[in-house]
Amino acid sequence: MVALMQQRAEAYWPQEQERQPPHNIECEQALLGTLLVYNDVFGEIVGVINEAHFFDPLHGRIFELIRKAIEEGKPANPATLRHLVAAEQPIGSVSVADYLYRLETASVPASGAKAYAETIRELASRREIIVSAEKLMADAYATETPIVDAASKTMDKLTNIVVSKDGKKTTEMIGKSASSLIARIRSGEAPESVPTYIKDLDRCLAAGGFKPGQYIIGAGRPGMGKSTIAPQIALNMAMRGNGILYQSLEMSRDDLSARCLSSLLYSSTNPVPYSDISSFSIDDNELHRLDDAAKKLSNIPLLIDDRTGLTVSEITARARVISSQWKRRGTPLRGIIIDHTGKIKPSSRYSGQKVNEVGEVSDALMSIAKELDVFVFALNQLSREVERRDNKRPELADLRNSGDLEQDADMVMFFYREAYYKEIPDDDPEREVTRIQALERCWHKMEVRIAKQRGGALRNTTLFASMPECAVRNYFEPTEAYTQRYIQRLLSRQHAPRPNAVDGAEAR
Repeated sequence: MVALMQQRAEAYWPQEQERQPPHNIECEQALLGTLLVYNDVFGEIVGVINEAHFFDPLHGRIFELIRKAIEEGKPANPATLRHLVAAEQPIGSVSVADYLYRLETASVPASGAKAYAETIRELASRREIIVSAEKLMADAYATETPIVDAASKTMDKLTNIVVSKDGKKTTEMIGKSASSLIARIRSGEAPESVPTYIKDLDRCLAAGGFKPGQYIIGAGRPGMGKSTIAPQIALNMAMRGNGILYQSLEMSRDDLSARCLSSLLYSSTNPVPYSDISSFSIDDNELHRLDDAAKKLSNIPLLIDDRTGLTVSEITARARVISSQWKRRGTPLRGIIIDHTGKIKPSSRYSGQKVNEVGEVSDALMSIAKELDVFVFALNQLSREVERRDNKRPELADLRNSGDLEQDADMVMFFYREAYYKEIPDDDPEREVTRIQALERCWHKMEVRIAKQRGGALRNTTLFASMPECAVRNYFEPTEAYTQRYIQRLLSRQHAPRPNAVDGAEAR
């Protein structure tokens, strides 16, 4: 099979040339066979090569078919692809459909796929260099072509080949970069960012939103609203056409969907708590409203991945596939939200060394933000050390025991809700009255503190948050009637009878 493909390869290079261009047919076959056997490997190599990097055009075509199938969520194997290659010219006496099965036998262990992809990409780069050099030679012989221009164009081309693995320019002289920046300012262009569409929060962000390539940590203790504000931000962005991948490592997609529906339906007079949606405690009128809300969500680019126990490598691979897929659809991926970093499965590299494990995860999340040019908003659950202080508002020092989170992050924002500490009933009647009065003053407040922001000021803001509806809005003072309805609803839940125990076990 290799010899036959090598004969095909010789036909791609002009006979008058003494040497064939660099290529490796066996390497291309091994990678394609591995992809046909292990579809999950595609995420690891999608940012390294594409179909144009294969020397054999048929291999590039097969890679394209594999890519399209995986991006559509379909299996890519000889059985599912054979009808797509029926019209291809046979390889000698072997049909391309049968060739797919032969490729499977050339597969290598999945762990080696990226190395094979890098080899194919390097050989493709060498061929590009040869073509550029020949073009320069032809221009040098053509005396009417200014040699400085020809040489400069070739040098730019060669530089991009060397320093870029995805075709995107990665270096530029500071003077040219500065001039480009000034021109954008003069044109009135706004800094590129994705707003959260919560204006009170966006005013605290240097770019008015989350910037591409930015790694943002959102941290707080349980109950502070991390899993309330993150779905709200994702919903706000996706409703306006921004592609968002929500990696929910703790909450199921049904629970997250219930939160988004509840937030979308939120009103001070007729709210629908997400707990009612999750428990199917919905009347006919609310069900009709849910139908209307679901229609608004039907086509927004918000993808929920609720698989648990993922490693950061698996998350990265998935993000690469989604980014490639959405870019081709015309809706580029703009951001990745991870809830939360503590649920990411560590690799075996630092087994048992918690600080190093967290640092490895943080470094990978920072890298994927830069590689895919998207923001990564990673939620982080702080330790109980915060609870031991009289002032329970988190500080940067609370992150310093979490590996490199503070060092790696471009931005750190902390969430705090005083109401969380006022929601526990007190058996003492006088203290219970004091508790409820305090709760009336603060139940709707979520404090957001920007504790680190590269290129921006450190600021605090207060947002309105109705936790039962997963609704976060610009701050406003609720009416007294609204507050009383909320407090009564909270008290009714706190004093509701507990479910009966089952088989003598304590109900949970």
